Amino acid sequence: MKLLSIVVCTIGKTETLQDSLEEILLQIRNSDVELVLVANNQKSFDLLKSFNFRDDNKLSIHFEEKIGLSFARNRGVKEASGEYVLFTDDDAFLSEGFIDELFKTLKSNKHDIVGGPIKPFFLTGKAKWFKEDYETLYFGEQGRNLKENEFLYGPNIIIKKEIINHIGGFDPSFGLRGEKIYLGEEIDIQIRARKKGYKVFYNPDLLVKHYIEKRKTSLSYVVLRRFQSAQSNFFLFSKDNCIVDTCFYLLRQGVIIVFRLLTFFFRDRNKWPHWQQYFIEEFLRRTEAFVWLFLCIKKSFRLDKIL
Repeated sequence: MKLLSIVVCTIGKTETLQDSLEEILLQIRNSDVELVLVANNQKSFDLLKSFNFRDDNKLSIHFEEKIGLSFARNRGVKEASGEYVLFTDDDAFLSEGFIDELFKTLKSNKHDIVGGPIKPFFLTGKAKWFKEDYETLYFGEQGRNLKENEFLYGPNIIIKKEIINHIGGFDPSFGLRGEKIYLGEEIDIQIRARKKGYKVFYNPDLLVKHYIEKRKTSLSYVVLRRFQSAQSNFFLFSKDNCIVDTCFYLLRQGVIIVFRLLTFFFRDRNKWPHWQQYFIEEFLRRTEAFVWLFLCIKKSFRLDKIL
């Protein structure tokens, strides 16, 4: 059995796709690693077939007709023959030496789930107020098992295949669906794995660089993504009896929001030179409470068919 399979799912992004895949093939050319590509629509399948890869004997291309990242990743797991499966994105780049470092990590200790930091890069520019921190994942300079409230994310997560199968794969309720933003599939699978006793290990040397399009640095996109994140977090973390807890949470956050609005013009301009930064960091993240309350009411009073 191979030690590692790399699964990349795509809906046909063209700006970085071939370069990203060629970078992977370059790193695995002298190792027994396979690259499993899963197209999630006809456009992406045709696009992958049209590429003239330099080392196509190390890759396979598959078509998953059920739309959704979780469906596509589950198909990738099915096709993968490695003991471990590395999931990365079609707009992400493995840092130099990533595969060698991963091999050392997996061989030195049979970890259950492994991953590392994610750092954004911008080819077409970004909004001047947009901080790299908004798209950065970093848990420090030391390798360690992550805490229960710390999670790895999509472009950089490696999971033992038998664990994925043991816990039932990725839940199709979560994950991107075509052009629609639904989040949380990798958080969900880590939550379920931890409930079974598996550990999540962070290696700071396993860096992935993630391409961020300029449109994703607009305030409207950030607001939409935070809204979808709040929805996903509700279904990931809320309890059955959520009304009381959410009302207290809403009251607490509501008071803070009012205070932040009143002090908006007196903000520390060294810390927040642009008003959008203050809005995102001090206001927007607290509005999750309102999303949770709405979803709690729907859940508690079974209003899904009405609202």
